[in-house]
Amino acid sequence: MNGKVKESHFSTELRKSCEAQGIFYYKIPDAFGMQRFSPKKPFDAIIIYRGKAICIENKLDKSVNSFNFNKIKGHQYEGLQKAKDSGAECFFFINHRNKKTNKIYITDVKRIQELSKDLPSIQYGWLADYCWAVLEKIKNPNGKGRIWDIKRFCSIIFRESNNENS
Repeated sequence: MNGKVKESHFSTELRKSCEAQGIFYYKIPDAFGMQRFSPKKPFDAIIIYRGKAICIENKLDKSVNSFNFNKIKGHQYEGLQKAKDSGAECFFFINHRNKKTNKIYITDVKRIQELSKDLPSIQYGWLADYCWAVLEKIKNPNGKGRIWDIKRFCSIIFRESNNENS
């Protein structure tokens, strides 16, 4: 991966990973044109897994050691919290990507808010302790390449058996 990877590339990887695992993924389109007058997106995407909604805010972070909480905006916390209050599962997908690593740290709004009250940032080693899951890429079961193991994460949050038939 070169240094020019953008969050949109990460979002595309997630969509392709979900599609390869039979999971619905919809990215909420960004506002174009007069963005100043457009409403802010409450979060980046929705995943539907076996009839259950998962709302996610994607963050791409190329730093070496820690995630800075100022990368999360107030309306993103609010959007995920409103979706959570309406019955959806809601998470931040923080893609820590640089020359040495490429992992997704998945954590919920409450945990990120609690951590950010006392800290300006958190080291990735510590963040892993506060996550629901830390994902790495797996071999694509439908073809070439590697994909994110989104199905494993969905199984964790919905507490499914690992040997359950898909």
